[in-house]
Amino acid sequence: MKTMQGCDDDADQAIQAEQEEVSMSNVYVVTHGSYSDYIIEAVFSTREKAERFQGERECEIEEWELDPEVYDFPPGHQRYCVTMRKDGASEVQKDWEPTPTLSLSTTASLRRDYISLRSGVYVSVLCVAKDEQHAVKIANEQRAGLIASGEWERFEERKL
Repeated sequence: MKTMQGCDDDADQAIQAEQEEVSMSNVYVVTHGSYSDYIIEAVFSTREKAERFQGERECEIEEWELDPEVYDFPPGHQRYCVTMRKDGASEVQKDWEPTPTLSLSTTASLRRDYISLRSGVYVSVLCVAKDEQHAVKIANEQRAGLIASGEWERFEERKL
């Protein structure tokens, strides 16, 4: 027969295990290679375990979010990536595929990244829009904000 202390210990261990399970929001993925040679060697719950596995191997450790929230698009909307120059010239890519490093979050309707190309500095705006025209409008608003705030010029200066 268990004593009350034993019951409390079991309950505490169960609660602790449940909290650890809930608190694990990232996994550590050990990878090797790139492009067509890219492989996942193993996945771990802690960085320490991944580093122990990595040891002397020539591989990388990537941190990935576990069970990321799924972004539900409003009806009639889809993903777009708009690359825009300072003068407003743009290219639109429809239905880009999110990756661990390039994705929309549930808390943001867009993401912007600078891309430096040989012909100049661009801003790449990832967004959810009704159509290409709507996506370009969203990107243009971001471009205008970057120019007005002086952030675009600061970025250009860093790239020189």
